[in-house]
Amino acid sequence: MARTLLFDASTMPPEGWDRLDWLLLRESHVHRCDDGATLDRAVAKLERLDYRVVRLAAGSWLDGADMHAALAAALDFPAYYGRNLDALNDVLWDVAAYGYGSDPAATGTVLALDGFEAFAVREPVVSEALLDIFANRARTALVMGHPMLCLVEAGMSFLPVGATPVLRWP
Repeated sequence: MARTLLFDASTMPPEGWDRLDWLLLRESHVHRCDDGATLDRAVAKLERLDYRVVRLAAGSWLDGADMHAALAAALDFPAYYGRNLDALNDVLWDVAAYGYGSDPAATGTVLALDGFEAFAVREPVVSEALLDIFANRARTALVMGHPMLCLVEAGMSFLPVGATPVLRWP
């Protein structure tokens, strides 16, 4: 199935360059929002653009096992999902290719993580790995015409992920 280019410069009206998804995707696939209200506004704008938004309460995750369980349930990972970072990389590839956890009829897929800072403080290595894996698979997805974004609620800064910075929005 041939997909229409989301940001075809030859057909995009001038105001299209101000679309939130374009503004976010042109810089990185992972962005942080300082607070819940900012995350709410971003999610609402992306939902109006017909993105499938998967919103999770990351602040309640105590450890990597909680993270894997929440992601597996929310993104419909297969029963054989290994619940480790290598397996996460594999299944997010399938999400990128619309295998599960995404909808080809939607504009794209957004993973919105409420309270991510609390999880990042408890599990800094796992949280950074999650963002890095997501950024890399989102880049793969974009090549397939599937825009994927991750928005995290956090006031703290993060190391670059997927070779791109985690930028603050707005």
